[in-house]
Amino acid sequence: MVVVPLSPSRPSQQNASISVVVPLYIKNAQDSSFLKDQLNTFFTQFHDDLKEKVPFDIFLSDSGQDSKSAARIQQTIDEVLENHSQLIEQVTYHHEPTDGPPLSRSEAMNLGVQRSLGSVLLFLHIDCRLPRGALRDIRDAVSNGAHGGGFTKTYSGKARFSPLHCTEFYLNQMRTIRGRHLVGTNAMFMSRDLALEHPFVGDFLEDVEMSDWMRARLRPGALKIIPKAVTVSARKYQKYGPIPSIAINAAVMILYRLFRVRPSLLKTLLYHRKFPSGLAFWKVWLQTVVSLADRGGKIHGH
Repeated sequence: MVVVPLSPSRPSQQNASISVVVPLYIKNAQDSSFLKDQLNTFFTQFHDDLKEKVPFDIFLSDSGQDSKSAARIQQTIDEVLENHSQLIEQVTYHHEPTDGPPLSRSEAMNLGVQRSLGSVLLFLHIDCRLPRGALRDIRDAVSNGAHGGGFTKTYSGKARFSPLHCTEFYLNQMRTIRGRHLVGTNAMFMSRDLALEHPFVGDFLEDVEMSDWMRARLRPGALKIIPKAVTVSARKYQKYGPIPSIAINAAVMILYRLFRVRPSLLKTLLYHRKFPSGLAFWKVWLQTVVSLADRGGKIHGH
């Protein structure tokens, strides 16, 4: 594992190097087995990119008060890299000390921008899997004039008749391909020049705000949607089941887009709220949505 300079050189677009920035939020660093499994799977997907000689580096962005936890995480990463020795020179783990809570996801992404090497930044969740040849596709898109973009996605582990199939179709065909709207699980990428202009603020819906910001700044041809699917964990849909979880996600976006409810309120009062099960879920969900819509309307009505 290597330490990279703060002011990297910038390769030409034809030979664009890609920095894969991965914000880390490890709740229990002592449980190294789960982290090892995640890292093993994550690192494996980049073996083919080495064979294709696509220049890239991986920046694991961590933060917080606990330096002992950071040392355990670094040790775990080093142990996993023993099984991925060909990636040792590509991987950097950086822990940013803070006086309080860890950096927000947007701040963690910005840390990766400031300390990584690539002329292109790819922002990736550790539990997402890129499609084969993704780094080559990004490099080709940049060579053809793209300054930002992302991929479609598919959910892993969904049942044959799961409503997530319909969700996938809508998100990919309507929102991503036609609407050019992206979220974090679309594996968004942007040129370094563009990333250095982005404000990187917020700790919820920061990916939506980043996508909106890119759409506002880039002409359609400069925002490339690559029609190959990132594999995304469906774990978040398991807590309440697919349909209630879809309802929560849809309500978040409607309240944010139409009623301009602040992301911090949506995060606390809706997305991370503990809902009851069964029919009681829908009663509490409806009450919460109506209350937030009313609050949003009153805030912006003055």
